[in-house]
Amino acid sequence: MLLETEAGNDPSQRAMLELGCVREGVMRNHFFLLDDHLRDTALFSINDNGRPAVCRDPGATCVRRRRH
Repeated sequence: MLLETEAGNDPSQRAMLELGCVREGVMRNHFFLLDDHLRDTALFSINDNGRPAVCRDPGATCVRRRRH
């Protein structure tokens, strides 16, 4: 699973790391904002090995992908 956030959004990045996500990198000048400025996007991932720990948290909302 891939998660994205603004590269400067430290609280969101900390939350993703606490969930067990791995920081994969930053895509520079990735997203246009309404004022025509470009935003850097931080990318995080979590795989099937990391998701079960997140889903055991009773307060977590877990969405399972359908396997084809």
